Formats: sequence, C-alpha cells, structure tokens
Amino acid sequence: MKKFWLTPLFFLLFITINVVYYRNMPGDDLSSSYIACRLLGNGKSDHLYSFNPEYFHIVDDPVWVDMAQKTSFTGFLHPYVQTPLWAFILAPLCKTMNFPAFNLLFLVLNFIAIAGTIWLTAYQWAPSFLSRPVLLAGFLAVFSLTTPIYYTAFLNQTHPLILFATILAVFLASRKQHILSGFVLAVAASIKITPAIIAIYWLISGKRKSAGSFLAWWVSLNILTLLIFGVGISLDYLSNLNRISNVLLVSYNNQSLAAWLYSNSYNPSEILNWRMFSLPAMGKILGYGLLGLVIVYCAATYRQKITNSRLLEAASVSSLLIAATIFASIAWNHYNIILAIPLLALIDHGLETKKLWLLAGVGIMVLLNVWPLAPYPVTSPLHSFTIIRSQFYSGIICLGLLFIVSRSSLDATKQA
Repeated sequence: MKKFWLTPLFFLLFITINVVYYRNMPGDDLSSSYIACRLLGNGKSDHLYSFNPEYFHIVDDPVWVDMAQKTSFTGFLHPYVQTPLWAFILAPLCKTMNFPAFNLLFLVLNFIAIAGTIWLTAYQWAPSFLSRPVLLAGFLAVFSLTTPIYYTAFLNQTHPLILFATILAVFLASRKQHILSGFVLAVAASIKITPAIIAIYWLISGKRKSAGSFLAWWVSLNILTLLIFGVGISLDYLSNLNRISNVLLVSYNNQSLAAWLYSNSYNPSEILNWRMFSLPAMGKILGYGLLGLVIVYCAATYRQKITNSRLLEAASVSSLLIAATIFASIAWNHYNIILAIPLLALIDHGLETKKLWLLAGVGIMVLLNVWPLAPYPVTSPLHSFTIIRSQFYSGIICLGLLFIVSRSSLDATKQA
C-alpha cells in the first residue's frame, strides 16, 4: 500500500523548517505593503507612491520614516509599487498587529503558497512527484537551498501569493471553472499586473470563457478601486507603473534582459548599486517583442491537437511566466521561484522518457540558482565564482528546453 501520508508530511516539513529558519528576517519588501496600508488608514494616501528620484530601493519621505518607527519596523524601507487596492485589502490586518507579527504571518503564508504552487504543478503536470514522495522530498530540499527562496524569505515578498493564484487560475480554467478562474486571475492581476499575461494566452489559445471572465472581474475590480480611492490615487499608480517600466537598473539583483544587455555601458561599480537610469527605447521594444513572440507561439502551439497535452500546457504556462519575468525591465532574483513550475514538469518528462540531456539541462538551471554561482543578495552578493546574471541565463536555458520539448511533442504527434 502506498504511503500517501508522506506527501503532506514533506510539505509540512518544508513549510515548518523554512519558517523557523527565516523567522527573524526583516521583511523589507513586505514593509512597503504594511506602511502603505497604515498611510491609507491615517489619511495620508498622497504619500502612497513616494520614491527617491535617483535610487530605486529608497524611500526617504519623512512620513514613511515616522510611520515605520511607530509600527516597530527596523529594516530598510522600499517603495510601494502595488495597486492601492492591495493596501486597502490589508487594512484589517494592519490595524490589529504591529509589523513583526504581520511579517511572521506573511512568512507563513508565503511558504504555504510556495508549497501550494508546487503541489498544484505536480498534480497537473508532474504526477511522478506525487507517486514518488522521496522524489518530492528531494526537490523540496534542493529548492530550499536556492537563492530565490532565500531572497524571497529575506524580503518577505508577496510574489509567492501571486504565483500561487496564477497557477490556481490555470488549474481552474483547465477544469472549465471559467467564472472562478477569471476571478482568481483578476485578483492576482489587481495586485501585480503580470498575471494578466495568462488571460492573453487564454484568449489566443481558445479559452475565451476564462479570458472573458477575467476581463469582467478585472474591470469590476478597477471600478471598485476608482470608487474607493478616486481618480487621483489611481492615476498615481499608473504613473508609477509607467515610471518603473522605463527604468534601467543594472544592479546585480536585476536578472532581466535589459540589465544583461546594457550592463557593460555603465561603470562596474553600478553593479553593486541601485541607481536608476533611463531604459533605451530599443531595449523596451526588444523586451516586449520577445514576450509577444512567446505568447503567440505558446498559444498557437497549444491549439494544435497533440498527444501529450499535459506536457504542452506545462511548457506553455512556464514559458509565459518566465518570458514575462526576464523580458520585463526589472526581474528581481526572488522572481526565479517561478522556476519551480518548469523544473517539476521537465524533471517529470525527463524521467518518463529517460532523456538524460534534459535532466542535465535541469541540473545546470539549478546550479545557476544556487550560491556561489548565483548572486547571494544582502550579505555578500559577489564571489569569485559568481555569475552576475546567472538567473537570467537559467531563464534563457529554461525557455530553450521548453521550446525543444514542445516541438518534440508536436513532431511526435505528426509522425503518429
């Protein structure tokens, strides 16, 4: 009799061990959501999108500094970049707890979200991880050692929650739960805009009911935002979003195509800095152009009738998420937790087909996300072995592997 209880046990251990290990992290990124929430509650919404005009990671607004001191935050304040609706949603929590308690709560939620993303991915696209609990345990252990996990925990970023909601929306759409899938994706896109790329994929690939549901919910949530905050704050958010999309940041923790392309044009000291430069128009055009190509290719490929639709859906969704990350102007190290999805799917396919070259490629991707090859943020970012854009390279390798896998699936179907 198979020991099904091992799977939930390993997930529980993954969550517990990581929460205990990272429980004293400062939560610098989470602080922006917390302070933003408190600012709204204190009628200081005009300070919501304060930022430093020269350095990306600084908020030196006295109102922010004063609020941080009053709420027991002792870390480094970063600017708020999410929608005002997210800060509003957090109001009941912000009013009832100080930052240390808020920080611990979200650390738990983030690791639950990562575990949930891994489970959903395995359930949909990589069943060998659920039928072989030891394989799952090994994956969870190795994934815990990657720098994206460390940086996510250090900053206590909300990215894991958004990623889980995105994969949940895909899961629901595959089961024709169109209204619910659209709602879940719209909520995720109302916090961070990136998940909306899945709706474009749905529309082109033929899942129009889920795409229509997303659009209806997303418009409704934006109308709700306008009703709650008015035009002023909503325009501030759009202005801030536009500002960020035109920023060139060559710092070591930006793993985007733009950072890779233009790093050599600036003084090497800027690699350890957070100074903002203007993103050349060609860099922006190239990024959006490559993303568009990935969207069209994935959607067009998925519409074709093939034998292994499970593998193709995994490859398509993974490619979209990776492309939306590395082809944007800014792709932080911790965004690479998205690699859990293609890693699971590629390992599952590699084991099933005994393709050693595929498993070797996966191994290289993992190594590029582990110190010392990967930059180790915060304490000692650079080592003699460090590859500054290692996680950008792992994303490119992953896109290549996913393309090869999807093409081989199509070719096998045509031959059949």
